[in-house]
Amino acid sequence: MRKIVKSSQPIELINWKRRHPELTRYSDLNNKTYSGVLKAEGELVINAIRGQNVRDQFHLCAYCMCCVENRKDSAMNEHVEARSLNHQRELDFGNIVASCTTKSQCDYSHGSQVLNLHCLMDECEQELEYRLNGKIVGTTARAKEAIKVLNLGDEHVNNRFLINQRKQYIDMYILHQQDIEPDELCLEDDDILELILEELTTINNNRLSAYSPVVVSIIRKLL
Repeated sequence: MRKIVKSSQPIELINWKRRHPELTRYSDLNNKTYSGVLKAEGELVINAIRGQNVRDQFHLCAYCMCCVENRKDSAMNEHVEARSLNHQRELDFGNIVASCTTKSQCDYSHGSQVLNLHCLMDECEQELEYRLNGKIVGTTARAKEAIKVLNLGDEHVNNRFLINQRKQYIDMYILHQQDIEPDELCLEDDDILELILEELTTINNNRLSAYSPVVVSIIRKLL
């Protein structure tokens, strides 16, 4: 994971809270019984939350760090502290991030489970480590639990697809992007690693490359 720094809540959400102080649940934003102006306003707020989160996260999923776009088929509004666990934070923008829509992982896997280590904490970048083979490892009990809750790919049997995706990007950035053959790569060559690190931490058009924090995490442990 990459620590997410939240911006101010979107004006659309501020206006909703001011106009409808009695509607404090996230489900109020997409209540299918509503029609007309209220329904349109709720949809506007949902879209604004998702759009602000995607921008805050530089188009990366909060958990697996694949690329996400500001579309409902690509990203969803995910509550870090599940709605069923704390109704008071359902419309708290500081509790909502953008998750990918991949089945069986991230938001879908999280459900109503407790996350004691998450993307809004500095420690997520220290307690979750990545390997060159694409697997993720938790260095603490809560990190290992977070991996299971979000199904982030500690073993192939749990999430082979995500592990293979990360491995593909690790190989591309560390090997192919620098025109280096696997048998020529020297992981002690700080000059090469620094060049890759600079490229992967550079934000272009408010975007970071997919899975780039994974490779950054690996490189920083090698330097």
